[in-house]
Amino acid sequence: MATLGAHHKDGEGDGVIKRCEQHTCGGLFLDTSRGRRRRWCSMATCGNKVKKANLKSHLKTPSANG
Repeated sequence: MATLGAHHKDGEGDGVIKRCEQHTCGGLFLDTSRGRRRRWCSMATCGNKVKKANLKSHLKTPSANG
């Protein structure tokens, strides 16, 4: 958190401090993405876990088309 605060205070990154949406993480990160729509602290770890779980649940659900 101190690193995020120092980075933000120096003006290096205009962004928004957010909490990771991966339910077991909850870490904080500085969202400097263009649209401020970043959801995870790291796409390689937390983002991948969420997307993998979503795909797995989607594949388990029977298709409406039969």
